[in-house]
Amino acid sequence: MLKSFLSGIVFLFYLFSVGSSHFPKPLELENITDVIKQVLVDYDIRLRPNFGGKPLYIGMDLNIASFDSISEVNMVSTMNVFETRY
Repeated sequence: MLKSFLSGIVFLFYLFSVGSSHFPKPLELENITDVIKQVLVDYDIRLRPNFGGKPLYIGMDLNIASFDSISEVNMVSTMNVFETRY
């Protein structure tokens, strides 16, 4: 029992030490920040995409999944709706 436990620990240690050397290191936080800043150089949140050009058409679907409750007396209903934009 103890031998299998110790061999499992040694195997996990080996797996993590070998596996970490084969995967590329994650980017540094400063590099990610620089990339985001370069992408958003001319970005203005107040303007729609392609401002000054052709209109941007957006499609939208509303799918009713279910009606949960309907109260005719209070004129209240509850339903689940899924919205999809494209």
